[in-house]
Amino acid sequence: ALGAATFVLSSRRWRPGSQAMVAVQVMSLIFAVVLVANLSRLAARGGVDADTTAEGLSSVSPASIAALKELKEPVTVTAFISKDLPPELALKGKEVVDKLKAVQRASPSTVKLDIRYPADALDEAGALAQTEFNLRPRKQVVDSASGRRMADVFLGAAIASAGRSQVIEHFDPGLSVEYELVRAIRGVADVKKRVLGIATTDLEVMGGFDYKTMGMTQGWEIVEEWKRQYEVRSVSLDSDVAADIEVLVVPQPSTLTQPQMEKLHDYIWNGRPALMLEDPMPFFQVVQGRGDLIPSQPKKNPQQNPMMGMQQPDSGPPKGDLRPLMKGLGLDWRPDEVTWSDYNPSHYFRELIPANFVWLVKDRSSIESEERSAVTTGVNALLLPYPGNVQAAADKPASLTVTPLLLPGTGSPWGVNLIMDLTQPSWQGQVQLKRPDEVKRRPYPDQGKRPALAVEITGAMPSAYPRLVPGVTAEEGKEAPKPQTGALSGKPVKVVVVADLDLVDNEFFRFYRDQGNQMGKQDELRVLMNLKNVQFVANAVDALFDDKSYLALRTRRPLPRPLLKLEAVATEAQERRRAQMESVNTDLQAKIETIQSDFQASLTKIDAREDIDEESKAHEKSRAQIVGQRRIEREINDIKLKIEQEERKLEIQQSRTVEAYQWWVKFLAVAIPSAVLAVIALAVFANRVVREKSHIPAARRRQG
Repeated sequence: ALGAATFVLSSRRWRPGSQAMVAVQVMSLIFAVVLVANLSRLAARGGVDADTTAEGLSSVSPASIAALKELKEPVTVTAFISKDLPPELALKGKEVVDKLKAVQRASPSTVKLDIRYPADALDEAGALAQTEFNLRPRKQVVDSASGRRMADVFLGAAIASAGRSQVIEHFDPGLSVEYELVRAIRGVADVKKRVLGIATTDLEVMGGFDYKTMGMTQGWEIVEEWKRQYEVRSVSLDSDVAADIEVLVVPQPSTLTQPQMEKLHDYIWNGRPALMLEDPMPFFQVVQGRGDLIPSQPKKNPQQNPMMGMQQPDSGPPKGDLRPLMKGLGLDWRPDEVTWSDYNPSHYFRELIPANFVWLVKDRSSIESEERSAVTTGVNALLLPYPGNVQAAADKPASLTVTPLLLPGTGSPWGVNLIMDLTQPSWQGQVQLKRPDEVKRRPYPDQGKRPALAVEITGAMPSAYPRLVPGVTAEEGKEAPKPQTGALSGKPVKVVVVADLDLVDNEFFRFYRDQGNQMGKQDELRVLMNLKNVQFVANAVDALFDDKSYLALRTRRPLPRPLLKLEAVATEAQERRRAQMESVNTDLQAKIETIQSDFQASLTKIDAREDIDEESKAHEKSRAQIVGQRRIEREINDIKLKIEQEERKLEIQQSRTVEAYQWWVKFLAVAIPSAVLAVIALAVFANRVVREKSHIPAARRRQG
């Protein structure tokens, strides 16, 4: 374009008889175009490019290059990308092609790439994907000349090596293409996968039979994620954990029986890594009728069929006591406390999601730096529904180190609720959640002392139950050593405890994958795409395996860049509204108490009268009660109406405050570039006027 512009400007100075100069300029332009085209092709073939993005997302990361260099067997990647992708997937398709070629260039000797572009599910490429690799197209609504229709869309890949294969069914818009590819390549190249165990508890994370639906329940999707990387086994804690289990995941350990808890204790005390997900209020499970998963509720009878009647409180085996294990790990665990926080980064969800859905972001010191723990590598935003809290106990053994990983955010009020604040019994005798507006939030007394929502424990652990001291043997002629409580573990323990179970619920996988690009289409939902719940738990397992290959790679996605000043204005307006509403509610509650006190005083006055007999007093009191009750109901209804009006007024004021600042931001966005252009135009005009005046002959200048 620059050469063409130069050529056009030069043509204005062509004169008759300058044919040679014209020929030279035309040939120079042609040679320049050919040179640029050839250089571009050579650069594309050699992978010469420059990544100018802030996060470096347009190139293969050093972590990927290091993982690809470790390959010992050749790997074949066969990708299937529809020839005509829907418009909303066109950008993702381009990203997939670019990453495939970049990965192949990073390891050309071991990675062989074959990209196919099926037109539909019945052509040669489409049939190959289905018959040879079991890669099925996804049905998706697309716009065509004949209207909207369902079309088969291919956007996946099959990776194979030495008889082992793995299929990436679909590169959903939310997935990291580089992470999925490198993990699959490394997964098929490894001869033997490492073993991850999942403890069998009352929560069937691997799926199971549901008596209510008389069918199989879907397991956690994160288990399927783990299966791509590890060999996943179900582990019963009725016996000792097998020696080849390298890491154990324990969902809701409070549902274990006492013997099972002691087996878990022994596994951890022997220095074997574990991830414990212990939730005082497993929200998504409770709303589905699984109130028995709450630590304080009785254990479910595994043989009880819910269709045969309500479960009796003592129908199941008793739950064990988790407190000794938590104390042995140096933790102060409070199973009846649920954390809440007023912070919410989304204007769209600010009034829709209750405060017990706790948002955590790195900017508010909620997430520990990755320098202190590998678990938080690349994690900058999380959402924990109804989490509990854990913290280092005051009498924590000096041999243990407890590192907080997640904390309530700074800058907004937070606190805890008791389980009794949040729940109530239903008419069927089951646990039922109260409506958010019925829950009174309890501020934490010391806002500067934040309890953790997740911790990492390392070091020598004292036994919570009588155990023999490791390495101590009986000496000849002396009494054999006896088991003792508090015996230090022979190997350092490595445990991650997360006081929430819902953070990896299947609902968060919908945000993680963004299937159908639903999140990307709506700006107000993008905040959900930025959540790193899945990555956080996956990081925890990798860190316990001491495998850091994917930690930095897993979270390679564009960082959110919110308008911080706008966030501050919205948060300030919300805090002002909340404080005003609390003041209004306090004043109105005092008025209700005054009315009730006056009513009780009138009844006491009737009792004190001596001019009437007891029967007349009863009649007077009955009439006073009817009149007083009507007055109280009328006053309460008036007060409720005033509360609603005041709340609506404050809501409008908050909206106006935020909208006014938004309007100011939009005005500046238009005004500043316009002002800059105006200044440039004036400068050019002034410069031209000055230059014209300087070239005017003296004889033509105005005199005087």
